[in-house]
Amino acid sequence: MSTKSLKVPSGLKEGDLLLVGFRKAAKEGSDHLTLDFAEQVKKRSIDSIFHTSDPRWINSNKPRRCFKDITPQDFQRIFGIDPSGATNEWTQLNKLNPLIEGKRYYMQILESTNPSKFQEQNVLLFSKHIPANVEKDQPELYFIKDNKQIFSSTTLSLESGKHILIQEDERVTEEVLIERGIIEYEDVPEDIQAATEIGLTTVS
Repeated sequence: MSTKSLKVPSGLKEGDLLLVGFRKAAKEGSDHLTLDFAEQVKKRSIDSIFHTSDPRWINSNKPRRCFKDITPQDFQRIFGIDPSGATNEWTQLNKLNPLIEGKRYYMQILESTNPSKFQEQNVLLFSKHIPANVEKDQPELYFIKDNKQIFSSTTLSLESGKHILIQEDERVTEEVLIERGIIEYEDVPEDIQAATEIGLTTVS
C-alpha cells in the first residue's frame, strides 16, 4: 500500500473501466472512502490522432483517472469488499468493469470554462494545456475559448463516449493569459513567478 497514486496495469483496453483502488478520504474529519477509477479513453479528435507520438500532447496514451468518494457501508454493499482496514494509504484492487448496482459505468470527460473551487487553487496546473518542451524551446500552451481557460474533469456515466468537450479558439502562453487579464499575476504560483522574473516563460 502507498499514499502515492496507484499505477494502472499495462494493457488496459479502450473502453474498459478499472477500479484501481481505494483509501480513506483525505478530507479531515471525513469517514468516507475515496475510489480511484481509470479508463483508457478512446481517441476523441483528429488532433489527438495526429499527435499520438507527441509526449506533450494533452490527449496522451495515459488512462484518464476519476476519483469518487463513497461511504464505507455503500462500498461494501456495492463491491462486496470489507473496507474496515482502510487507511490513508491506497489499497490496490484492479477490479475490471465493476458493476454498480448491476450496471456498467464508463468514464465521462467534462470540459468547462468555469473552474471548480479545487481547480481555482492553481489555474495553470489544472487548466487544459500542452506542457513545455524545454529541449525544443517550446513554451507551455494553454487552451482558451472566448478568452477563457478550458478546464477538464471526469465523472462516471452509464453511456460510453458521451463527453462534453469544448473546441478551443486559441492556444496561448502564460504571458498572454496575464496580458489579456485572463489570469492575474497573483494567481501564478511562486515558483512560476520566479521563473517569469528571470526571463523564463515556463517551468518544466
